[in-house]
Amino acid sequence: MKEAMTLMKRSLTKEHRLAGHIKENPPQFNASTNRVEVSFNVQVGPVTNVRTVGARLTVIPFLAGREMRKLIPIYSEGTIDRDLVEEGERNLTDYFQKKAITTRKSRPNSRSSRTRSALCIKSIAAGSTK
Repeated sequence: MKEAMTLMKRSLTKEHRLAGHIKENPPQFNASTNRVEVSFNVQVGPVTNVRTVGARLTVIPFLAGREMRKLIPIYSEGTIDRDLVEEGERNLTDYFQKKAITTRKSRPNSRSSRTRSALCIKSIAAGSTK
């Protein structure tokens, strides 16, 4: 059961539906077939786009997504909460400081509608410290 829920959560994460919820319904025994029927209640949630503003993680576009998934833990956890967003912001700050790029202190902000949600984790200054 836990593996099935993990696979469904991973599938939602791949579709950028990080605010989705999966709940297991109570199993029901079907006497005529002598089987237990298991079902899940899945609320997919809006599509969530996470982006940085002001600087790119890498010049190669498809590598930027990989790098963002490494640095921002909401992808690995498959959910959005304040602690994970703050941890992602710290990770991005460290990443850009190692690359000698100036970062501005900013607050994560979000925009949402019924079908889409956007989360800006970090604003990065255009200049570098070198």
